Amino acid sequence: MKNMFPILLCAALIASIAVLASCSQAGSQEPFSYQNSVKYVNTHPGNPYLPLWEHTPDGEPRVFEDPDNPGKYRAYIITSHDVFARGYCGPDIRIWSAPVEDLTAWRDEGAAFTYQIGGQWDTMYAPDVAEIVGKDGKKTYYLYPNDQTGGRNGLVAKSDRPAGPYTAINTLLQQNNINAFKQGERQELGTVLLTGATGYLGIHVLRELIDSEATSIYCLVRGETVEKAESRLRTLLFYYFADSFKTLFGKRLHVILGDVTQDLRSVCCVANATI
Repeated sequence: MKNMFPILLCAALIASIAVLASCSQAGSQEPFSYQNSVKYVNTHPGNPYLPLWEHTPDGEPRVFEDPDNPGKYRAYIITSHDVFARGYCGPDIRIWSAPVEDLTAWRDEGAAFTYQIGGQWDTMYAPDVAEIVGKDGKKTYYLYPNDQTGGRNGLVAKSDRPAGPYTAINTLLQQNNINAFKQGERQELGTVLLTGATGYLGIHVLRELIDSEATSIYCLVRGETVEKAESRLRTLLFYYFADSFKTLFGKRLHVILGDVTQDLRSVCCVANATI
């Protein structure tokens, strides 16, 4: 036994040196980033495909290209998150993903989006994500978290990765509260660009604008010529309101040939209007 002590002491020293070397290497690794972060992967060959401790209703399946492996695709499950004891959903949107060639390896992408209004977390219900590819080929992802707190169901967030994290882009929702309404001031409409004016809803919106203080109203209308488009609009105005408002055309009321599927920036420049 006495002869074993030096051997054990040497082994302990070697182990200590190995640990110190390991710590030194760990300290020289790249800093934490979204790409190199280690995430939990649930491997299960059947249902339930997610772990039992995860409660994710309202899941929307989407398939997007893996931003870390170009040419490869992943299936993404975008879901609300049941965390309340006495209610549905929760304050965050969760995303799980798996390679399309192996749907038994689901990776927890974590909380993709949370949002606060007035210092309180909003509740996120059934979400969805859409991918938009720009002319330069760049992909942008838009998250619609279906935020129903206080009726704010128009919340939109975006990210350059399908799994997020997402950032809200319509910050005007922060002002959507009763205090802002009480303290708000009436704003003049000024110049208005109206799309869909020849539809049932649009023609009634147009009538309201005519009766308002809007200085100029530009209507985006499809047609072969401006004259034919204007004639069509006058006919619809007369049909619904027994008045074609002929004297307003060319003064307060203007028709622009165009389509909402086209790039409207040039139209706005012509109209000097805001959509």
